[in-house]
Amino acid sequence: MEYVLFTSNQKRSAIIAGVIALLTVALYLPVLTNAFVAWDDDLYVYANRHIRSLSGEFFRWAFTDYTTTGNWHPITWISYAIDHAIWGLDPRGYHLTGILLHAANAFLVVLVLVHLLEASAAIRERSGLAPLLPEGSVLIAAGAAGLLFAVHPLHVEPAVWAADRRDLLCTFFFLLSIGSYCSHARARAGVDGVPVAAGVLYPVFGLLLSPIIAAAAMSFSSVSVISNALRLKRARL
Repeated sequence: MEYVLFTSNQKRSAIIAGVIALLTVALYLPVLTNAFVAWDDDLYVYANRHIRSLSGEFFRWAFTDYTTTGNWHPITWISYAIDHAIWGLDPRGYHLTGILLHAANAFLVVLVLVHLLEASAAIRERSGLAPLLPEGSVLIAAGAAGLLFAVHPLHVEPAVWAADRRDLLCTFFFLLSIGSYCSHARARAGVDGVPVAAGVLYPVFGLLLSPIIAAAAMSFSSVSVISNALRLKRARL
């Protein structure tokens, strides 16, 4: 099984991922009628005067403040400031951003799973092992998982609660980093170099989202780089 740069599965997976993303948006559209809630939305959005300008003073505050909510997450603050620059204090705009981020995450889930399932199939074939999935079922499995991710009740809170934007952003950069690392491996860029995505991108953005997330991200990225480098040496993909 040759593991080429662009497969027909990957092209079709983009279409399936796009359909799931659109379904996600359609499912969550009623959220646009919601107002802000009096549970942290005031601290993060409608009573937060800092996000009302994309000035140098705002960026200084975003990257140094730790007292407003007890969290240090400048990327989250910047996303709110961009929303305010576009929508003012109209809650529909903030909810729309949350919906689009959740849809983007569902899109990425499908693409990442196609990468991982194809890589697993290639490694198992070269190792003389039977595939985990029947032939031709990779897209079905990835699409089903992406749809489950999109509609699962556990994801409702970050998707509809304006103050929980950080969870959506964390998921977005995590999936983007894993997908970038998979692309690196697919392109056969060499197993000795540390991939920018898995080794740097996610820990950096994780740090800007939350120090706790950053610590977990650094541990995960280090383990993933080493383990995948060893696996790639055994099975040249």
